[in-house]
Amino acid sequence: MTKLCLSYDRSSMAAARRAMAIAVYHRDREGLRRKGAETMSTFQAVVVIVAFLSSAYVVGRVLGAYEDARVKSRNIKTWAGLAPIIGATMVSDSGWLMGTYQEREVRARMGEKIPAESGTGYNFELEMMGVPGGHDWRVEYWRKFGVFGEPRGEIKTRNEALKVKLSRAGVIEMIDRLGNSTIKHVMYEKKRNTLVYNEDVRPRLAPTPERFKAQLELLLRLAKVSEQVNPN
Repeated sequence: MTKLCLSYDRSSMAAARRAMAIAVYHRDREGLRRKGAETMSTFQAVVVIVAFLSSAYVVGRVLGAYEDARVKSRNIKTWAGLAPIIGATMVSDSGWLMGTYQEREVRARMGEKIPAESGTGYNFELEMMGVPGGHDWRVEYWRKFGVFGEPRGEIKTRNEALKVKLSRAGVIEMIDRLGNSTIKHVMYEKKRNTLVYNEDVRPRLAPTPERFKAQLELLLRLAKVSEQVNPN
């Protein structure tokens, strides 16, 4: 009877071990299956992300090339009527039209979109380089009642004697004769030896050829005055 019980116990223990081994096997197998599924999901996600980024890069390059071509075409059309006035032969990558006028080196940049008091403006800039001078100065235009009222020019410089000389030379009157309703400022930068003319040319990106030539003539007159009253 004792031998029979011992044999039964051994059989039960062996069966239990086999059952446990089978359970562990199935558990490990299920774990491996889940891990494989997770790895596959991660791999698929990586593939999708890489494909998306690659597509986005290609699309970005195509759109960038299209935008560059569009801007270049716009620049050529915009500058077509102005380039001959300054004998311009090239446009820089930043959009500057460069040439000379009356033996003075000049460059112009078409209007950049800017917020203005009465809507969106286009800030056109014209520069005349190689103008020697001893001090910075500027004529800034403002309206007493915001967008209303006649714009008024004001000479600003840290050198009070120069301010008086510029005023007596009639620089504000010179600018006003061009028509000051859209002029923002005219200034001289000693560091660059450059006269800078700034105007809102909305709705255009650049002035008409007639206006452009008048702006150049103004800078010529201002350069001569500045050289006389503002020596190094």
